Amino acid sequence: MERFVVLIHVLAAVLLIGPLVLAGFWGRRAIRRGDADEARQAFVAGRWATAGSVVVALFGAFAVAATPRYTFGTPWVIISSTLYVVLLGVSAAYTVPALRKAARLLQRRSAVAALDEPDDAERERLSALADRLGGAAVLSLVIVCVIVVFMVYRPFGS
Repeated sequence: MERFVVLIHVLAAVLLIGPLVLAGFWGRRAIRRGDADEARQAFVAGRWATAGSVVVALFGAFAVAATPRYTFGTPWVIISSTLYVVLLGVSAAYTVPALRKAARLLQRRSAVAALDEPDDAERERLSALADRLGGAAVLSLVIVCVIVVFMVYRPFGS
């Protein structure tokens, strides 16, 4: 049973955490291209992956509970769980709302572009948003990489 739960945990992580991390990069690319549809797709993917990442956490908790080797007090489990909460916070509190904002700004920009050239303030706002999304995406990627290292090497106690 333990192997099955770990298998589901790893599959869910690959299928859900990957898009969660990539959503910020997709959104940044959409802003640079001026593509409102792509920004909206990044928003939807980020929103679903953020919500779905709770499944990853649940199966991770089940995996820890199913094995006698590790407990919720094992240091690498605590550190990984804390980093997951930080990742979830970055995604839910910043990346997903920023993607929604980018999609709206780009949609409005494309509607106005037929009538008038976008102003410099709007261009600056989108550029700053793209830079912040890129930063959030890199932070998310680093957090996930550290979590993976902890999951594979299980340092600080076995």
